[in-house]
Amino acid sequence: MSRKIYLPILVAGVAVVFALVCLGVVISNSRDSWIRRKLKIGALLLSLTGSATGCGPSPIVCYLPSPYFRDEVLIGTATYGDDGVYSLTVSPGAGFTIAAILYGRLGNAYSFVLVDGGDQIVQSGDLGAEDGDFDEENESLNVFINPDLSPGVYTLQFYAQPISLVTDLSQFLMNPYRITVAP
Repeated sequence: MSRKIYLPILVAGVAVVFALVCLGVVISNSRDSWIRRKLKIGALLLSLTGSATGCGPSPIVCYLPSPYFRDEVLIGTATYGDDGVYSLTVSPGAGFTIAAILYGRLGNAYSFVLVDGGDQIVQSGDLGAEDGDFDEENESLNVFINPDLSPGVYTLQFYAQPISLVTDLSQFLMNPYRITVAP
């Protein structure tokens, strides 16, 4: 006989023994010796049934796994709008910095492009990690924005490649942000 036949019979037998020990716990007013037996047999039952489920391609779980970001730049002060776009309002001045975090870093070179409403590039550049090296899975970034930027609405786009390789603005786009420069 194969293992596939023995395992269900063994699990059924252990389950019957577990039920009898549970009855013994109730009858003995929860004596320690009966509780120890119940725990040991319960552990055996869990071990047998846990190994029987295997590691299939899609295990059944009772919860939704949290989403995991890969090469995703997130700006903590941005708000998520009804139109599905993150937005951020900034005040011009002597230049300003937008703090961001790169989650799930896969590459070693990242860049940004700031585009106006007419799809004209206003500013672009390579991004650097705050600590100087892209050596961690999650990296803090600073995006330095030109202080001479006129008030208006812009789109800040991030790319998972150096700015010298960005030829098509729709290619390698990670996630855009709507930046409003207040007057």
